[in-house]
Amino acid sequence: MDTKDKARVVSILDSLSRSDQSDPHKFLSEINKAAESSLDQANIKQFTNSQPEPTLKQSSLDISKLREESALPREQIEAIEKTAELVHRLESAGFQRPEKENWVSEMLNNHQRGYLQNDIFTEAAVGLVWMAAKLAEKAFISPDKEQKTDLKSELVSEIKGELTKISKAAEKQLAHSHIRDAAAERNQVMSHAISQARELWKSGQEQKADKLIVQTHNKLTQSARKQFMHYEPSPEHRKVVSQAEGREKERAKLAEKAQDATIGHQKERDRDKGLSL
Repeated sequence: MDTKDKARVVSILDSLSRSDQSDPHKFLSEINKAAESSLDQANIKQFTNSQPEPTLKQSSLDISKLREESALPREQIEAIEKTAELVHRLESAGFQRPEKENWVSEMLNNHQRGYLQNDIFTEAAVGLVWMAAKLAEKAFISPDKEQKTDLKSELVSEIKGELTKISKAAEKQLAHSHIRDAAAERNQVMSHAISQARELWKSGQEQKADKLIVQTHNKLTQSARKQFMHYEPSPEHRKVVSQAEGREKERAKLAEKAQDATIGHQKERDRDKGLSL
């Protein structure tokens, strides 16, 4: 998943966690839409006709009885069927639905410790489907589905709270991705400048080569500061930049000395002229 796709997943998570929808059926439709979009960003697909379907156990979200009863309005059944389709999409791609109720906390803990099998963005996309399945089961399929509306609303709020936690973790990781991408781009710019400088060195234009490297380094440093970042040349560039800076400083000192000497000579000439008058 590239940085743009990661940013889209973060945006989807944030938007869903801030949803003002409390009706479980309508929120289920929102999760379904968000989950499908996130799975597309993560490029998670179920088997195709050209691929053998993996041997699957019965789906972890069984809606067969629901279809038989048909007590729910058609819109609600369609939303639940969509959730079942997404669950099948994941399970046919090799994902397993978490068995523990506290799987979100466990997933975030593993993310902090660097133990996740996938990155946080993929886990978030997958997690949306498991949340949709949880909502579908507890609000519409389970034996206590006739629970009071306020309890169902509490379930929606609980899921939003979990979404907020995942969203914050993904947003933080996205910031790190931006920093890494920016550093990679700057290293590429410096690498190109050094390649150009080497050609100048070969042709005997050492001062021009050094100036190119130092100016490029300064521009990259200023650019990073504007983005509230820090730029540090990569290890393979560090020595080249340091040596070029050293030579440029030495030239500046020599130029300053020469200028001071010129000014001194001019003062002497002016003084001699004054004395002769």
